[in-house]
Amino acid sequence: MKIHRLLILLAALIAVHRVESACFLNAPPTGKTGNVCEYKGVQYKPGTFRIEEDCLGCTCNSDGSMGCCVYGVHAGVFHIPTGCKISLHDDGCNGHLVKIDDETQPCDSPFVVG
Repeated sequence: MKIHRLLILLAALIAVHRVESACFLNAPPTGKTGNVCEYKGVQYKPGTFRIEEDCLGCTCNSDGSMGCCVYGVHAGVFHIPTGCKISLHDDGCNGHLVKIDDETQPCDSPFVVG
């Protein structure tokens, strides 16, 4: 039953973030049980939260497992059209495509980053 819930959660995370993210699922540490998750030494209660500095959107589950999706420019490989580059937003995670020779001009591209 636990595996079934985790697979549903993972499928939901992937569906919500589509191709703009990469997701992973962490099982609770061996020997630990309970209703908290841990990431880089910080404990989180069950529910959804964001870790801005790592561009993560996560869900902490009541069994201590945690599903996360990386979003924005850190989500994976992007095709950047010739003559364009990514201009990062202040959050460091999202951005938009601009022309290399004039960063005030957007690139003509259907792609959005983040």
